[in-house]
Amino acid sequence: MTGTTVELLGDPSLITGIGSCINHARNSNWEVGEPWWNSRAIEYLQNRLPREGRAFEWGSGGSTAWLARNGMRVTAIESESEWAERVRERCPEADVRFIPGADTGTFRSEPQLRDHGVHYFDEYISAINNFEAESFDVIVIDGICRKECASLAAEKVKRGGIIVLDDTNWKFLRPAADAFEGWETATFSGFKPKSGLFVYSTTFFHPPT
Repeated sequence: MTGTTVELLGDPSLITGIGSCINHARNSNWEVGEPWWNSRAIEYLQNRLPREGRAFEWGSGGSTAWLARNGMRVTAIESESEWAERVRERCPEADVRFIPGADTGTFRSEPQLRDHGVHYFDEYISAINNFEAESFDVIVIDGICRKECASLAAEKVKRGGIIVLDDTNWKFLRPAADAFEGWETATFSGFKPKSGLFVYSTTFFHPPT
């Protein structure tokens, strides 16, 4: 991962019994209406959100509700129909768009993220192209085809905005960060609610000014 790491909190190799107990005791992110990230990553973005702004997400859920609650106008792209409907019901003020996979196309989802066979997600990935350059204060990449989504996100975030790439501890997702070479970065590692004995990393990318 390139760029300047401005802050790194949490060591993925340090998994303690106390941390595990806390992890299992917490409600799920969906129950509390928060992103499914570690608490320090949530705090980092919370402290940098504009009072009003626009957010775009690939993947939807607790983060959609949280962003809307924090004054953001949210457009979320979701590949699972039942989940998209649940998010719409919980967060009617957000623009949650269900875009399924297709039988043909160019871009397939990562093998590790395929739940229902092999599908192509060209339309899902390119949904952000319906918006002009520098349209969004926050872009969250937390669904499928993250490398391809990242390649389109860079020109759609405002100067001074933030791109969020979740699960950067996973080796198969690390190439997605190449789209932001030379950007300032901040990575936070820790437990996700209800994630068991695993530590995850979330990375924030700040575009050059």
